[in-house]
Amino acid sequence: MTQPVYTPTEALITFRVSLLSQRLARAVESAVSVEMGLSSRQWRVLVSLNRLGAVTASEIVQFSNLDKSQVSRVVQELEPRGLIHHAGDARDRRRIVLSLTAAGREMVSEGLAGSESRQAFLRAALSDADYVVFERALGQLTEAADALLAQAKASRGSDART
Repeated sequence: MTQPVYTPTEALITFRVSLLSQRLARAVESAVSVEMGLSSRQWRVLVSLNRLGAVTASEIVQFSNLDKSQVSRVVQELEPRGLIHHAGDARDRRRIVLSLTAAGREMVSEGLAGSESRQAFLRAALSDADYVVFERALGQLTEAADALLAQAKASRGSDART
């Protein structure tokens, strides 16, 4: 197989990962829209609640990497559909705790079958050895991205003090 020739911009890791991310996001958006009548953001919030249990919107933001405004909007969309429930925290009345309803849990259960099918399709594109390398590289790039974010945050903080 011939390796493609990339321009300097196209060869950037950030560029290539961004393109892949967009393609995968469109595939998920299409699948969850057709199969469940959800947006990918709605699906991500449901999956987050399924994983985390009853939590605040801020905890969903942190886990899902969605913006606070996106999570707020999704909550407003999912609650009338009976998929999530919000209630005040008994210990701290200022906190609102979100959780899946029975219908939300059922939708996640049904949706996970589609996710597993997409995972199997993508996984089949890589040999076992390639998948091990991919997992390791993904972890390393995630750590490097976190370091870049920390550097940017520190730089903004030092700029604000000068």
